Amino acid sequence: MHIVIAGGYEQTDFLIENLKENGHKLTVINENRGYCEKLSARHGLPVYHGDPTRYYVLEDAEIDGADVLVSLSEHDENNLTVCQFAKKCFHIAHTVCTVQNPKNVGLFQELGVDHVLSSTHMVAKFLTEAATIQDLVETLPLEDNRVNLFSVVLKGEEACLGHTLMDITLPGNTIIGCIIRQNGAMVVPSGTDMLESGDKLYILTAPGQQDAVLKALKG
Repeated sequence: MHIVIAGGYEQTDFLIENLKENGHKLTVINENRGYCEKLSARHGLPVYHGDPTRYYVLEDAEIDGADVLVSLSEHDENNLTVCQFAKKCFHIAHTVCTVQNPKNVGLFQELGVDHVLSSTHMVAKFLTEAATIQDLVETLPLEDNRVNLFSVVLKGEEACLGHTLMDITLPGNTIIGCIIRQNGAMVVPSGTDMLESGDKLYILTAPGQQDAVLKALKG
């Protein structure tokens, strides 16, 4: 299957790792040149540098006729633009995007996006239904122990503090799904979010990788 991934940071890295294992053909487009180089070196595949909301960038990436396009921009309007280009101009049958504003889920579906995912809504639902981390582990679908969820509090001495998520090299098959700030605010993170002292991170990773994740954070 030919899958196009447009935009995104940590989510893109996670998707590439998983989709490559299943033998899919991947076309990756990202407007951050440094992150393009990081993804290319990490996964051994070409990554196109450019703004995926621009028609000519999608054309140069040769996405015409791909099976699926996934748009992961932090900006909802960009995801809608990319998905509409994919449908109307590049004959891509199935489109998927994330939205920051849960109110856009129904609107984007009406405008032709096949699958619209609101991570804010999903994570908030999990957290409100789970009073403790153990409850949260039992609430999340962890696929017969193929995925581990754990939390860690940054106490002020970690090397990752003051860095954005896109600058931190985590093990493969790892994603920071949620940050609880010291003031209690919940953040569904993007690659540009900076880690701060007192942050509580909820991390999804493959079994056996918890120590490697902690080492990457603590330095």
